[in-house]
Parts: sequence; C-alpha cells; structure tokens
Amino acid sequence: MDRLTGFLAWLLILGSLVFLAAIEVKAAQHVVIGDSMVSNVAPDGDFHTRWPEMALSDHGGVINRGWGGTQIDTWVDWCTPGSPTFNCWWTADLEPHQTVWIELGTNDILIGLEPVESMIADWNILIDIVLDTGVRDIRVIHGPHIWRPNSIAYNTLINDLALAQQDMCAERLYVVCATTMQLVMPEHTYDNIHWNQSGHDIMAARVAAVVPEPSTYVLLASGLAGLAVLGRRSKA
Repeated sequence: MDRLTGFLAWLLILGSLVFLAAIEVKAAQHVVIGDSMVSNVAPDGDFHTRWPEMALSDHGGVINRGWGGTQIDTWVDWCTPGSPTFNCWWTADLEPHQTVWIELGTNDILIGLEPVESMIADWNILIDIVLDTGVRDIRVIHGPHIWRPNSIAYNTLINDLALAQQDMCAERLYVVCATTMQLVMPEHTYDNIHWNQSGHDIMAARVAAVVPEPSTYVLLASGLAGLAVLGRRSKA
C-alpha cells in the first residue's frame, strides 16, 4: 500500500471504531421498572445510592421507573385499553436498543397472597407489552426477598413464585432471569421490607455482575475488514 492508501485505511478503522462505539454505548442503556424495591431511597443513602443507579449508571446510564406500591397487574392495567387506569406512560422511555430490568411481585404477595399462576399470567402479559416496543433484552429480577419465619404459606409462595419465574424465563425468548432479590437477613432492610444502604449495595453488586456488556470484537472486525478491502484495492 502507498502512504495515501495506508492513511485512508487507518482513517476508516478510526471512523469505524467511533461509529460502532457510539452504537454500543447507546445499546448499553438500561430502563428499570418495579415497585418500591427499585424506587425507595435508604435512610442512610440518596437517589444515587439506590441499586439501579449504582449497578447500571456506569454501563450506559439508567432510567429508574420504580413506583412504590405497584403490583404486576398495576403495570399491565396501565397499558390495557379500557382499563380505568389506562395510561401506558412507562413504555414511552423504551427503545429497541435498551435492556429492560423488571422487579415486581413483592406487593402481590404482601397485599393478597395472589396465586402463583395468576402472577405468572400477569408477568407474561407484561413481557409482551415490553416486547411490543421492540425491546429484545428483558432481565427479570426474580423472587421477592422478604422472608417471614412464622408464615409457612407466605414463604412457600415466595419459593413457588421464584421457581415459576425461572420456568417462565426458560420458556420465553429474549427473557433472562438475571438474578434474585431474595435475602433472608433483616439487617439489610430498615423496616423488614425495604432495603437499607447495605441491602442496596448487595443488590447493586448482584445486578452489576450480570450486566450485558457490549463486545469489542465487532469494532475490531469492522476496522480490519476495512483495512483488508483497501489493501486489496491497492494491489489491483
């Protein structure tokens, strides 16, 4: 290759890296939906020390759409035409390139001990709503973390829901049971329900460990392919 061709080759590589890096950064953005286990701030923390922000902010940014007190069917009803609460506001943030994390189920158990089959049916509807936006990476935070030593029925329901969620994730395309909320240690909550700062820290570490990372191989492959093309042209 002459100097001009070599210069153009490396310029193509640099341009490819910049362009594809921009795509990868955009692809690493995250949206988290859920109940107060997502939205609550620990008494000894702030909005920046909630687990979604700590785990995902350095991986392309995070939109926290936690809403305290919500159940799985709350989010479904918001996106069901004809529902008294119809207002599918939370899907406005969703774009096909994003990873969507969902943490729900605690209030379904706390409020009414709803049957697992009913909760899983609502989960599947919720997943379909997310998929309809074009999103193809859904991460389920499964298994409410609250454990009650004196309630066999309650604890059984928690375990049954976690197992059913795992089966659901195995059956659904684009859905992964990423990690669990389950912690049996009350010292990680400030009211036996919501995370204190140590609870947020633990959840952040669990989620950060399973964050999908963009691959750099596509960047290198694209640049080298461009170099090879120009090299072949210079020999023609």
